[in-house]
Amino acid sequence: MANFKLQDFSGGQINANVTLCPTNTVSLMLNMDADNEIGSATSRLGTATTDAQMVAGVPVLGLVQHVDQADSTKNRLFATVDDAVSATNADIWVCTGTPAKNLEDDTKALKTYFLNYNGDTLRLNGTDNPKAYNSTTWLTTGGVFDLGTMLSTYPNYKYPKEFLDRVYLWGNATYPYRLAYSGILTSGTVSWASGGTVDIEPEDNGGEPTGLGKVPGYLLIFKRRSLHRWNYSSAFPEALVNIGAYSQTSIVEGGGLCAFYSDSSEAEKGFYVTNGGRPECISKNNNRPIKKWVDAISATATVAGYATESIFAWSVGDLTIDGETFSNAVLRYNRVLNQWSLRTYPVAFTCFANYVVSGVHTTVGGANDGTVYRIDKTGTYKDAKTTTTINIPWRLRTHHLTFGENKEKVLNDKIVVRGKNLDTSRTCVYVNEDIKTPIYQNQSLWNKVLAVFGIGKKVTGNTVCVEVSGQSSGNYCYVREIEIPVLVANETYV
Repeated sequence: MANFKLQDFSGGQINANVTLCPTNTVSLMLNMDADNEIGSATSRLGTATTDAQMVAGVPVLGLVQHVDQADSTKNRLFATVDDAVSATNADIWVCTGTPAKNLEDDTKALKTYFLNYNGDTLRLNGTDNPKAYNSTTWLTTGGVFDLGTMLSTYPNYKYPKEFLDRVYLWGNATYPYRLAYSGILTSGTVSWASGGTVDIEPEDNGGEPTGLGKVPGYLLIFKRRSLHRWNYSSAFPEALVNIGAYSQTSIVEGGGLCAFYSDSSEAEKGFYVTNGGRPECISKNNNRPIKKWVDAISATATVAGYATESIFAWSVGDLTIDGETFSNAVLRYNRVLNQWSLRTYPVAFTCFANYVVSGVHTTVGGANDGTVYRIDKTGTYKDAKTTTTINIPWRLRTHHLTFGENKEKVLNDKIVVRGKNLDTSRTCVYVNEDIKTPIYQNQSLWNKVLAVFGIGKKVTGNTVCVEVSGQSSGNYCYVREIEIPVLVANETYV
């Protein structure tokens, strides 16, 4: 057989019958991106703490940046965490600068949801009375949200959302089908008296309310097993689809679209995207399926997502695939290029938020260790973990290739990897889809753009899979080409 080269990884990661897989895809793209340098697999950027740990060993329950358009010095990044001492309380911290408690004695362990609107930031958790921060103090009455009227008229809601200049509330345990909304903002405050309520299909067996999203023209109302639309004129008579959202934190918005994770049924478990019409599944039933990765998400996982104009990403907990566990996994999707990749982190993220710092729009994630981290921080090639930093382990694994023939193949020469910053890299080979028995290869030669790996033993199998791995610590690592110079097909099949 002629020598074999893989020179394009722009399709990202999929799992499918290898004979049907696009040639530019791989079976594993761990902590690598396919959109930094198109065609190459590139190690991802790292994380950095926004400042010190707030409370050790507890998850961040909510995260938001309060934005004061008139005076940016009053902007605050807020995070909710359980109290370090009290068995019943949670607190809201300012988690930049020197972290400090800013609001104390909310109810312990409740997820917190925020809405920044016209200079005030609303805090809801479904149990405690609503409060709002106005750049100076936390209000319990008045303010932009007319908190006193909200409390007396619509108490115990969880999920706030702005749509068409009105504030919407969803997720009330006493009235689980009822959506409440305010009047239009007037003279610096909303009026609940000029708003109203609408019951969202009480008989649809859609389950409990799980969150709100929006796209141009529609407010999206999620239950656990259904999705509804509202355009202020109508809630429409039926569910748009009998697929709902897992949680508010799993609903993300970017690029004029809303994406979400659903486990409404075993058959329809996956990630979906909608522009206000019927959602499309982006994790199966297409040419970039990652079904086995989605199937591995636990029914009790904390699923939290974030979005940019082109990226949707979800933290999904630990995933065990083919006997291998990937801890603190994040599934990342480039919607423009139709690429999936897998990330792992030293911590598990429980919520995300937009964060504008020095005029730059970034993403922050609240983690299960009581710390908030910058995601994909420019110029950072290690991951932070409270007070330490950790090299980022990356791996690129090809499909289990047949090279067009089912005959037995023999590999007994070397593997050549072209890229950049590959000095920490190594390779291994898997045969006959046995990933539990890797055949490691030593790096015998390396320069700035090329690494040559000697096998040291004869490799024989009907399928051959090559994996390149390494660590990122001070720069991007690039894999641009994997070459097998000598591959021989025997005349036998076994």
